[in-house]
Amino acid sequence: MALGLMVACAIGLPWYARGHLGSAEQLIVARVMAAVISVTVAVWSVYRLITGEFDGSKDLPLDLCNLIALLIVVLMWNPSLVKHEILYYLVLSGTLQGTITPNLDESFPHYNFLKYWIAHGGLVIFMVYVSVVFRLYPRFWSILRAYIFVNIYAVVMLAYNLAAGTNYFYTMAKPPIPSLLDYMGPWPWYLLTGQALALFLFWLSWFPMAALARVLPDSSVIERRDTEPNPVSA
Repeated sequence: MALGLMVACAIGLPWYARGHLGSAEQLIVARVMAAVISVTVAVWSVYRLITGEFDGSKDLPLDLCNLIALLIVVLMWNPSLVKHEILYYLVLSGTLQGTITPNLDESFPHYNFLKYWIAHGGLVIFMVYVSVVFRLYPRFWSILRAYIFVNIYAVVMLAYNLAAGTNYFYTMAKPPIPSLLDYMGPWPWYLLTGQALALFLFWLSWFPMAALARVLPDSSVIERRDTEPNPVSA
């Protein structure tokens, strides 16, 4: 049901915004979504602290999905192509996998369940919304930029995990639930074989937006592609 709602919102919300909302209202919707996602992760952390359930080995916002969710309100308050396309590849490749194979023990209506789906499903909906509504279509060559970023992040997390004895970004062990990493070999080899998987998923996430850009081109977006993009404003 959560996956179905995510898909329905990812399709229906951009369609409604493009057909029934003005540019100022479209931007408000994007900002509200970003705020809800970010606040949900922040409140979840506070909730875990208050209840004494906070575990520094797994509850710090260091996993890529939680980190993006926490910072999305700052990073995308004014959507722009350069910021968006990197986050798009990370979310549509990584976060989307988290919705297909959720690492979640609690069920509805537990707050952990709600937080997980608002953060993960919300990010997927947000990235599709921004791409379609503002016509910020990720460029093919930006796959390399996102690839470099995610590898730098992985190295940083690997160093942190080795020092702190944690497993953020799964650089020390595979997720406890079935995932694509199960087909990538044992640790540490899946860190290397996963490189090819990451590139394939980046390309796979780029393809539908490339097709959409051919059907619904936008001159203003094409102009922004050649220079530092101007923020989308009301």
